[in-house]
Amino acid sequence: MRPTATSLIILLTTLILFGLHTPSRAALQGYYESHRDTPLFAFEGTDPVALKYAVENLTRSIHLSANYLPTDSQKYTLKGLYPIRFLSTISSTEGSRLTFLTSPSLVTAITYHINLRKTITAYTRDIKNIIHILNTFDKNQTAFLNGYTDVNFYASQLNLALQNVERRRLEEKNRFRCLFGLRKVCTTKVTDIEIEYERQENGTNTPKNILVRNKDILTEAMIREYARPAISKTTESIDDLPAVQLGNGACRYFTAPPVMMFWWSTSRISNSDIIRITPVNDLLFYDLRTIEGAYYETLREAGIGYQYQPLNPYLCPDFGHDIGLTLSSYYIQNEIITHPIFDIVSDEDVVFTKLKNLEQKIRLSHPILQSYKITAFMKDVQLLLETYEEHALIQNLGKEKLSRLYSFNTLWKSKGAWIEYIIGNIDDMTLATINVSRHQEIPLTALFLTRSYISTLFFLSNETIVEAPILLTQKRENVSLEKFYLRSYNNDLIHKIPPQELPKFINDSGLRVNLIMTPELFNDRFKR
Repeated sequence: MRPTATSLIILLTTLILFGLHTPSRAALQGYYESHRDTPLFAFEGTDPVALKYAVENLTRSIHLSANYLPTDSQKYTLKGLYPIRFLSTISSTEGSRLTFLTSPSLVTAITYHINLRKTITAYTRDIKNIIHILNTFDKNQTAFLNGYTDVNFYASQLNLALQNVERRRLEEKNRFRCLFGLRKVCTTKVTDIEIEYERQENGTNTPKNILVRNKDILTEAMIREYARPAISKTTESIDDLPAVQLGNGACRYFTAPPVMMFWWSTSRISNSDIIRITPVNDLLFYDLRTIEGAYYETLREAGIGYQYQPLNPYLCPDFGHDIGLTLSSYYIQNEIITHPIFDIVSDEDVVFTKLKNLEQKIRLSHPILQSYKITAFMKDVQLLLETYEEHALIQNLGKEKLSRLYSFNTLWKSKGAWIEYIIGNIDDMTLATINVSRHQEIPLTALFLTRSYISTLFFLSNETIVEAPILLTQKRENVSLEKFYLRSYNNDLIHKIPPQELPKFINDSGLRVNLIMTPELFNDRFKR
């Protein structure tokens, strides 16, 4: 990579500040390996350019939606509902991280360090800001599908994340000081082997919407049969979009492990490409006949009795955990199906043989995606990378496959696949909030607890930011769906809506809800 004028200025300034001490090759190699093996604030599996535009769209949508809120709510919404300062830094930082790992040099290392420091600072400021705002709200307890919470618990969990981030900040400070020889003890691994870190480009097409079907009615074989062809984000094509067995999902509301379905679509509200996720053990619907409020009255007048509800933070604040786990599992499964890593390794080594068998099981289970298989596979991948010498891994796998394993490792830690589409989903829901706020006031506490997407946008399951997933709910026993005016399809609606009519019923009711968003609002959005 040819240094730009800006890069040279950064380099010269840094060298002056550090007393013109030029890092050794071993020091640069150590800095490179520390970020390759134990990344900080990584978002592997997303497109930095697409993410930049997604955040810009979300910012415009926040300002538009705030116009329909009371004055006090406008102030708080614009000031802290979403961590926009932090989100706006991710694209540059992730781009510079990939550049550094692809072309490690002193210039790319310094550029990445500066961007990373900006991201950590913005994250810290945004998280402190929302903690301050939450502490001004009432302390009433709120029920969700997966437990109970209140603003005090939200704040305590965010403070825990803040402590994690401070450790990440100090770690990066030490890594950078070590690069310039300012620490007496630096753990560096000197080697002449240079890993070529490659990143496969995302496709330009988005998988098309697939019908949501009920797994209690359809067998696994029928789900395979009904899954439609789709275009993958990481490969030219795959056979199907899978149903997802999410055994360790956070947003479960029934005893059995939830089986999820997810799909891409283009929003009728925001024109963003979005990702939706829903359980198919059961389907959830708002019973609009029992909910009070002007907005719901408007829906009833439009002839809507039940409104379908995919999983979202309004129902489960820990939604970010589930969608991050699902999409990252799907990303890795796609890669394994199209380009297996352990298919030709020797059967003499126990660890390689185990990974070869796990990889084969993942390939055979397609199109059903079983997240626990990906979890087991990635656990052994991490063990492999930690215990084997680099030259031995290259000898067994080759540079290209080893490079992909490092990418998998970062992706799995960060749960960062396709963040741009998750942001698109939030953009969509932000504009949808206008539907409610045009008709009735949304209390500030409810606005922040149910529409702030704290788990998702502060990436509380990204283990390159926090050391272990942080959940926003407690007392995780089953919560009655009656608290949400929700109806279970299996228990309440199966006799009213025959299974064969479900897809049309969901689509028709969704169309009517979206039509309440007047054309003027679309025009307003793109004028601002």
